[in-house]
Amino acid sequence: MIVWLDCASGVSGDKLLAALVDAGGPACETSVRKALAALPLDGWALAFERAARGGVEGATVRVDAAAIQPHRAWSDVRAMLGTAALPATVRALSLQAFGLLADAEARVHGVEPGEVRFHEVGAVDSLVDTVGACAAYAALGSPEIVCSPVALGGGTMTCAHGALPVPAPATALLLEGVPAYGGDASLGELTTPTGAALVRTLATSFGPMPPMAVGAVGHGAGSREVEGLPNVLRAVTGEPLPDEAGDEDVVVLETCIDHLAPELLAIALDAVLAAGALDVWQAPVVMKKGRAAVQA
Repeated sequence: MIVWLDCASGVSGDKLLAALVDAGGPACETSVRKALAALPLDGWALAFERAARGGVEGATVRVDAAAIQPHRAWSDVRAMLGTAALPATVRALSLQAFGLLADAEARVHGVEPGEVRFHEVGAVDSLVDTVGACAAYAALGSPEIVCSPVALGGGTMTCAHGALPVPAPATALLLEGVPAYGGDASLGELTTPTGAALVRTLATSFGPMPPMAVGAVGHGAGSREVEGLPNVLRAVTGEPLPDEAGDEDVVVLETCIDHLAPELLAIALDAVLAAGALDVWQAPVVMKKGRAAVQA
């Protein structure tokens, strides 16, 4: 299976989780809830709902967390994920995504990754979104994921440190090497650090939608309306199409040869065929100063 992520409206943890579950259906949601139930977290609840953004309906994720949550350092999160009764694939991917997130935050603040602390309620959201998205990915069969260039948004966003330009510093670091583009200031933040970390973890390549027999399309709606743009992440699942005849690249090598005995040229052409050439040919030509030669 292939999953193509259309990130024209950016990617966040909740949009990615919602899109994958929307594409995977009830069985996928059941797997996600089972994985999340294994986390030793108190005072939270998860709801999948429906909402329209810019006229496009999709699934939404709502995480209700108690107002008072403990501060969690990266070491706390790592220990939690390491001891939870999660499937091996979900645990490994979740640790990878959170590790990328911790490394990026550490670079932003000039500290060691072990010193990074995730803010109270926001840490619960990130845990649910990250583990949930990794569980949904595993429930879909750990498919190849192709991701479109990522829309970042524009303007500024507000966080615990005040107003920051979009993309947030951690988001920009997480997307090193990933095709991405900005937008008008009115868009605000379209791609979050959690979303960027998940893209880095799950995507195997980047580009347009590959040739596939489309199976299902999931829509993950964001938490807010964006003027002039449906704030929706699409997850298109399908099976890859077989390569069609004539679609492969063929290289033609040509040269003009003089001062070579014909029998030696015949030996050379036989060797080229034996090496795997599709075909060989030769034709008489006249080179400079009227010299007879062979083009092959």
